[in-house]
Amino acid sequence: MLTMNDSDRFRWLFVLLAIFFGQLGIHNFYAGHNFRAICQLILTLISFGYFAWIMVLLNILEAIFVTTDGDGKKLA
Repeated sequence: MLTMNDSDRFRWLFVLLAIFFGQLGIHNFYAGHNFRAICQLILTLISFGYFAWIMVLLNILEAIFVTTDGDGKKLA
């Protein structure tokens, strides 16, 4: 059950988006972390995927440690 401090966004969906579309920052757009998402997208596009291995490491860390959305509410 969601409380006032819980987001309407789901953590399991955030993790799946991080795994499959993480290099493009889609999971961060979903969670409301727009600045972080735009930075990831720009870095991927400018580098033509050259830094993809760095993005994979960052996505794994984000999937594990990010538990709140862009408004500071806990992902459901």
